Amino acid sequence: MKITNLSLAHKTSVFVLLFILVIGGFVAYTNLAVESFPQIEIPVVIVSAPYVGVAPSDMETLIAKPIEDRISGITKVKKMTSSSTEGFTSIIVEFEPDIDIDEAVRKVREKVDLSKPDLPSDLDEPMVQEINFENIPIMLVSIVGKHSLVRLKQIAEDLQDEFDQIPGVLDVNIAGGLKREVKVNVNPARLQYYNIGVDDIIDAIRQENITIPGGSMKGTNLKWTVRIPGEFDTIEELRDVVVMAKNGMPIYLRDLADVQFGYQEQSSYSRLNGQASVTLSILKRSGENIINIADEVKRILQEGKKNFPANVEYVILADQSKEIRTMVNDLENNIIAGLILVFGVLYLFMGPRTGLLVGIAIPLSMLISFIAIGMLGYTLNMIVLFSLILALGMLVDNAVVIVENIYRHHSEGKGRLLAAKEATQEVGMPVITSTITTLLVFLPMIFWPGIVGEFMKFLPITLVITLASSLFVALVFNPTIASGYLKVDKKMSRLPGDRFLHWLIYRYEKALRWALSHRKTVVAAMFSVYVLMFLVYGAFNHGMEFFPDLEPAQAWIEVEAPIGTKLETSDEIVDLVEHRIEDTIDLENYVADVGKSSNMFDFGAEGGSSHKSQVTIDFLDRHLRRQNSFKTLEQVREKVDGIPGADINVTQPQSGPPTGSAVEIQIQGEDFGILSDISNQIQKKIEDVPGLTKLSDNYEKGKPEMTILLDREKAALFGLNTAQIANTIRTAINGTEASQFRIGQEEYDITVRFDENFRNNYNDLLNLTVFYEGRHYPLANYAIVDFSTGLSSVNHVDGDRVVTITGEALGRSSAEVLQEVKDRLVDFETPESYSLS
Repeated sequence: MKITNLSLAHKTSVFVLLFILVIGGFVAYTNLAVESFPQIEIPVVIVSAPYVGVAPSDMETLIAKPIEDRISGITKVKKMTSSSTEGFTSIIVEFEPDIDIDEAVRKVREKVDLSKPDLPSDLDEPMVQEINFENIPIMLVSIVGKHSLVRLKQIAEDLQDEFDQIPGVLDVNIAGGLKREVKVNVNPARLQYYNIGVDDIIDAIRQENITIPGGSMKGTNLKWTVRIPGEFDTIEELRDVVVMAKNGMPIYLRDLADVQFGYQEQSSYSRLNGQASVTLSILKRSGENIINIADEVKRILQEGKKNFPANVEYVILADQSKEIRTMVNDLENNIIAGLILVFGVLYLFMGPRTGLLVGIAIPLSMLISFIAIGMLGYTLNMIVLFSLILALGMLVDNAVVIVENIYRHHSEGKGRLLAAKEATQEVGMPVITSTITTLLVFLPMIFWPGIVGEFMKFLPITLVITLASSLFVALVFNPTIASGYLKVDKKMSRLPGDRFLHWLIYRYEKALRWALSHRKTVVAAMFSVYVLMFLVYGAFNHGMEFFPDLEPAQAWIEVEAPIGTKLETSDEIVDLVEHRIEDTIDLENYVADVGKSSNMFDFGAEGGSSHKSQVTIDFLDRHLRRQNSFKTLEQVREKVDGIPGADINVTQPQSGPPTGSAVEIQIQGEDFGILSDISNQIQKKIEDVPGLTKLSDNYEKGKPEMTILLDREKAALFGLNTAQIANTIRTAINGTEASQFRIGQEEYDITVRFDENFRNNYNDLLNLTVFYEGRHYPLANYAIVDFSTGLSSVNHVDGDRVVTITGEALGRSSAEVLQEVKDRLVDFETPESYSLS
């Protein structure tokens, strides 16, 4: 072997290289970032647009359609889907795999900017971002105590500032607590008395709460900067704003509205173990060390706890660093255990010196692998760590063959240098061939397509690096070290394994001779065993799945009440769930989020999920549990079974990347009524497919709506139009942000809307008046109010309305269930202009 001969001819250089690789390997290992998931660049961009208080059908026409029309002109878009719920639209744009994600985000952002003239003027800035597995909190920190939510949130905000300074932290979000705002609660009766419109109040606040520079003036010796400070310093200044002057008398804001520095209406509730809490979600930057960040967070919490008020505590939940730390420790322990076992086995049969020469292949191959992994920019994540542990058993294969052959040649009387050359030359090609065949088994996994392929490609790449490193060690370092330090043990016969080895060789030779003399029998037996293996596998086969259901460390209880359920009613249901699970075996902590959607794409959605809630359960560490977590999950299901008023589902976090449902059927068309009928027909046709479970669709109708039907002709006679009327109603009910009230570096919304006593029911709405050119016009004069049910969400695929049917596989493989569903629907006919896929 040329590479071996070159190494033996320059032994000093090889030992220098060995020293460099050892030092470099340790440095690379200590600098490698440790995280949960591999860094996956997914060519998917999300556009999120909140518009609080707007119905789903209006979100579709006002927000989704204009943006989708623009985005549809982008090249390399593979699929575009959208979901419009109350007050929120989410558009998901999936690109072809070969596009650069930064370019994709830039293109989508440009199209969203172009669509702004077609969007409502008071819409918040739509948010454009890419999907990133790192956008999952690495841990949650809940602050609880016998104090107000305001005080708890202040503590959380102080911690947030410190967490933000930790190197590697991307963002820290706060959930729970109360958010302050300046409330301008208008009394509509006073508006009518003074003959003033609500827009006059908004304009007055905006025009007064402002600081404008006046330029500069030159004096005799000085240059003066002129400024006109007008921003409010106190709430009293806001109350004293003159909205209008009539008959020489000022009309102050306090004459028209109750102004107070209060709190926004809560859109969700959060509790930890039944206590009101404030929770911080910590997100890290991609490629940063999760263990270092987690340790720093815990250090800050330990130091910060000294300054907490009495009876205030923190609890850490969903700590991803625990599992990663365990896997890193497992890797280190496996390397040490592998060294000890290899050395022990080789000592029994070849002596301590030879065993040591072979054993160094494990740490040396690993150190070289760490250098290569670091150079590629990879991190130590679950897949890479698993791959390294998987490769440990194969690292010494090449070294055993080569060192043993060198030992044999040397024991036959050849010098160490000659023995190293000839022995390696003799077995070098078989060693290379065997390594290549092993690598080729894993190589096709690199070309696995889709998100799953992006997730799993780290396994074959890591194995290729590790086994290639072990081959390099076997061909370069093992012969070089053996040529200088290998020694034949003259007392070989006294080694503990010598007798066993002779016994084994004797039995093996005897069995081999019998097999060679009965070749037909051996081949027939081999073929029979081969067939039997398939029969046994077929009889006991339980199907296939991408990731097995591992014993969970967490459980999720998803609570979904009827559409339109008030937040307070959902809270009562969740409170009942909490009371039933509080004595669950192995339960460590649980967090209840009322009014929270479990959809990962609902970034910033507000107000549309008051009927949805989730309770997250953290189990004790595995070694502390009294029973299997699967059994605990079943017990939790039994505990929450039968709670009236909501659909309750107990699940566990999914392992690995998202792979979608086993069955997904999309029905496209224009009329949701027809789409719903088609969906019902399909579900009846496939509901009895063996193994098909959790069959449902995403068509939700039944959300109560109060529709205001305008008589445009009557409104026009008063000089009113739809925009004027709608804006007045929106301000009265939902409120309008007039300006910002600044205290130090903090800013709070100044929200103008009718007092709660004047926006409670149907009659309040009819009594509402629209102000135009000095007069108030009652809404009842030109509009009627209709009560109906509307859509809970409007979903699109590539701009078309769609209803999606989903189902999971249970007891059968996903492929088998999906194929039978396809067979049953092969002759299914849809109306014209409707299609299914």
